[in-house]
Amino acid sequence: ALLTLSQTLVTVKRDVITQKVGNNSAGNYSSEGIGASLRDAARVIKAKKQGLSQVNAARDTLLLLGQGGYDTHSDQNSNEGTQGLPRLISSLASNLAVFYKDLELMDALKDTVIVVYSEFGRTAFQNGTVGADSVGTDHGHASSTIVLGGPVGAGIVGAPPTSVELRDKDYNALLPKVDYRDIFSDGLVWMGMRPEDIFDEPGYQRKPLGIIT
Repeated sequence: ALLTLSQTLVTVKRDVITQKVGNNSAGNYSSEGIGASLRDAARVIKAKKQGLSQVNAARDTLLLLGQGGYDTHSDQNSNEGTQGLPRLISSLASNLAVFYKDLELMDALKDTVIVVYSEFGRTAFQNGTVGADSVGTDHGHASSTIVLGGPVGAGIVGAPPTSVELRDKDYNALLPKVDYRDIFSDGLVWMGMRPEDIFDEPGYQRKPLGIIT
């Protein structure tokens, strides 16, 4: 049994890493960080789409990728090195564009939902002189979540920040307007899963957002 499992894993790995992805009209993946992660995700999806992998091609797949570096208490505006908000966001945007185009080319976009989220937000105002490279933002409450893909309907969910939130410069943490569990629950239902089996905290009642059509 162990030998069979080992042989299966070798086959799956071969089928995945040999897939040609990227280098499309949107550009190419960066060789490290979020680019490398999205490249590998595209390879997994393409292998499943072509039925090459022994992983069940008909079964839904949930891929979790990460990009660190956003805990920018200082040097948030710096363009030096690989950190700094401008470089992080630029890398995320450019690599997501390549991934999105890959999904279109392999006819997988209609079956894919991408959720870009953070586990915590940032304050609305910087913690120092505006424009200085050395300043940053501190831990907040609310954050923005981007949901995109073929089944996703266009639009904005949630209310904009209030003037009180934006004026509170002592601790300018924006307040959450949408429960993050509702965002993920829409996706889980689309995948045929029961959100209540995952988000089983007492008192939580799902509010469908209609994000996925």
